[in-house]
Amino acid sequence: MDAREFLERATRPSAWFQKAKALRKSANILWESWMTDFNPVDGWIKGPEFRATALMIYGLALECAFKGRILEIDPENIQFDLIADGHGEIQGVSIREFGATDHNLERLGERAGIIKKDADADYREILRRLSDCVTWTARYPVPKKIKPGETVKDSVPIWYRNVDVRTYIDKLFDGVLPNELENDE
Repeated sequence: MDAREFLERATRPSAWFQKAKALRKSANILWESWMTDFNPVDGWIKGPEFRATALMIYGLALECAFKGRILEIDPENIQFDLIADGHGEIQGVSIREFGATDHNLERLGERAGIIKKDADADYREILRRLSDCVTWTARYPVPKKIKPGETVKDSVPIWYRNVDVRTYIDKLFDGVLPNELENDE
């Protein structure tokens, strides 16, 4: 793709929603594979890497879905850097600002209008933990840094407040994806 195609695709909400749907389907396959391999005697046959990878992919899918929604409701605040030649022809494009620059799903959810500033404590916790999965827990053995006195949690628990994490994730997708793009499993 050239710079013009990049810019056209990057500014089309449906492109972000389609990517979110594809990532969600992949995460669902991993999640279901992991969940179906539970043995009450031996525990999980497949290790936590299946779960962590599924959660990372859910996080990436939500990031795409949130960005698609932000493009729909607030395109004026999305910023791109353009590089043009002396004729004014676009030669290069990069995304400068798209709601959050660090995979912060909580902030993206707020910008997308899905997470309310004064509520949704459970969803906020899940989004913080999914952000951690995207940035480190599913990818590296340790985070990039830890501040003095800070402690970090390794991942999203399987059940959060006695509710399957997947329930929360599915509700987030239901709130952001257009009906025609919702999960079609």
